[in-house]
Amino acid sequence: MSTSRSIVPLALSLLSFLAAPLPAAAQGAGDPILEANGIKYACAGVGKASRGDPRWKSFPVRLEFAAANGDFLGDPDVTITDAGGKQVFQAKCNGPWVLIELPAGSYKVHATGQKAQYSKDFDLAVKAGGQTKKTIRLP
Repeated sequence: MSTSRSIVPLALSLLSFLAAPLPAAAQGAGDPILEANGIKYACAGVGKASRGDPRWKSFPVRLEFAAANGDFLGDPDVTITDAGGKQVFQAKCNGPWVLIELPAGSYKVHATGQKAQYSKDFDLAVKAGGQTKKTIRLP
């Protein structure tokens, strides 16, 4: 009988472990939301599930990196400076979309890619409300 008494708590413990909710990453929540220099961002766009993730609509900025033929380009390293020239954001992503929670304002963006070997500078005007979407086509 002492064996059955020790098995019951073990079985209950195992059942509660199996019934516990999985962490978000294990539930297939997709690409994580990260933070750099106090600014939330996400690297996304790889696969249909990632591109259709409803969380991306809440980000004020969506940068999409693509080749001239429209194929997505991954691995962008993005640096953003404000109108005064101060760097406000920098991150290296593994996907072709970079979603950034930037406040409204005027910015300069410098993007490079190692695999596709590109470098591109451009202006970015972020408006209050809605999402500023910019597709960066590279040769």
